[in-house]
Amino acid sequence: MREIYFAIGEAVLQLPYVNEKIEVSESLNTEEFETVEGKTLTLVGETGNRSLSINSFFPTKRYKWLSLNSKLSTECLDFFRINRKKVLRIVYVDGEETLCNMLCTISNYTVAPKSNGDYNYSLEIKEYVDPKEVS
Repeated sequence: MREIYFAIGEAVLQLPYVNEKIEVSESLNTEEFETVEGKTLTLVGETGNRSLSINSFFPTKRYKWLSLNSKLSTECLDFFRINRKKVLRIVYVDGEETLCNMLCTISNYTVAPKSNGDYNYSLEIKEYVDPKEVS
């Protein structure tokens, strides 16, 4: 079972429902130069910062298939409203396997109420590299 946690200090939020189609993207930094002969020279650098997109919903009631510890929409909406502009830690696990554990920022956050009272949301997450740890 896939689970996603966001943490800042002592505050931890487990997303109530995780869509199975979430992918962690990791780009490769490259530079291209044109040679005097008109050919393109590509220099391969280091891997870039990771990113991921999450599209799901926050429930307003306890559905039978939700875990008992699941937070409802009010707590989820409050967590992101309060912490939206802060550096968070995201931990994304699939059973015993950790798919992603990184500091991150939320570059885009969209919320829309559904007709049944739940809230659709989308999160664009980007890896945050602490400048103090760059050597």
